[in-house]
Amino acid sequence: MSYCINPNCLKPQNTGESKLCLGCGSELRLQGCYQVTRLLSNPNKPSGFGTIYEVNHNGLLKILKVLHNQHPKAIVLFRQEAQVLQRLNHSGIPKVEKDGYFVCTFRDNSAFHCLVMEKIEGMNLEEWLEERNNEPIVESVTINWLKQLVEILHEVHQQQYFHRDIKPANIMLRPNGKLALIDFGTAREVTQTFMQKIAGQQITGIVSVGYTPLEQSNGKAVPQSDFFALGRTFVYLLTGKHPSVFPNDSYTGELIWRDNAILISRALADLIDDLMKSFPGNRPQNTQEILQRLDEIEKNIHLSSSTTQLTDSTTVISPKKLPDKYKMFLAGGVILILGSTSLYYAFHHSSPLSSHCTYVVADPDDPSLNVRVGPGTNEKIIHQLKNGTSLSVVTVVDGDKGWLEIDSPVKGWVAGNRTKKTCNP
Repeated sequence: MSYCINPNCLKPQNTGESKLCLGCGSELRLQGCYQVTRLLSNPNKPSGFGTIYEVNHNGLLKILKVLHNQHPKAIVLFRQEAQVLQRLNHSGIPKVEKDGYFVCTFRDNSAFHCLVMEKIEGMNLEEWLEERNNEPIVESVTINWLKQLVEILHEVHQQQYFHRDIKPANIMLRPNGKLALIDFGTAREVTQTFMQKIAGQQITGIVSVGYTPLEQSNGKAVPQSDFFALGRTFVYLLTGKHPSVFPNDSYTGELIWRDNAILISRALADLIDDLMKSFPGNRPQNTQEILQRLDEIEKNIHLSSSTTQLTDSTTVISPKKLPDKYKMFLAGGVILILGSTSLYYAFHHSSPLSSHCTYVVADPDDPSLNVRVGPGTNEKIIHQLKNGTSLSVVTVVDGDKGWLEIDSPVKGWVAGNRTKKTCNP
């Protein structure tokens, strides 16, 4: 099926192999190579800026944005977006080819500016969190995602450009677990901003309630404005609640949110608070500073984890160093412990893991696996593991697809149906 992008067409949907729209006679293959396959914008919520479509370009699906607002300033800024995206080269940013920007002219001589860009597969983080019943992410995921987004912003800021509308809905989670930032000064944002100025409002920045800093609302956005929005985004991801529901400290003006985020360290919470400082000068001044602090936080977490494992380990005393009378007590104690353990496992329908079997996290529909304090979905989440992580399993409860007790890379319980088991004869 082909879709006609002429806004005046009464029957835009076309079936068959026709090169011209059966409704208005417009060309269906734009620039001779882009076949519009379907409408992505919500027809029940028309936008004043234009429309978004899916197009087929030599077998590859891409996104087409069509600007309907014909004001000269809106057109200039729409073209600027295309030029910026053409310069940026990062896997976390939608790619725009050199010929991705063009003007489409119809038979009635009306002309509309078009922008074709890479289609980012997956779902945005707002949709992703809602699908998880707003279950907050944990520290390891937070650090991973924060690093990815800061590296994307580094590329953007290096081009003397900044995003201005970072929020969960503008961050895509690809099927491979990588993040992508979308909507770089899109026509919708540009047009709304400019129309606000025409109406006499002193607003020259994009405003997303709960995510936009004060200086941007007042028309004085700076690169550090992106850091504020990034911090607010992680408040949402770490609490499962929109930032606007939290109060502000009446003395410092800082958001009071940390009591709702129990799965992260104090150092990481401090960094997020610094990203959201009221005055831009008090926020990290560049992306390198944020990445350095994340590296330090990650090193301290690994160090703390190693220290905990050493503290929790049991000191083994060789029986050769014990008197004979104690060896007998030791042997009896070991037998008693083993017997009690066997009864416990049998009672819980569990079985010991064969030494020839290995487990790894393997769930293509979810990039992370929750580690809980006990077997059951109602148990508290203490960590998350990426796909491909090897597990050291010590107990199997209710079969391999039930619950697995692990002692590495962390201690806890995981759902067996989210793992892959491999056994050697």
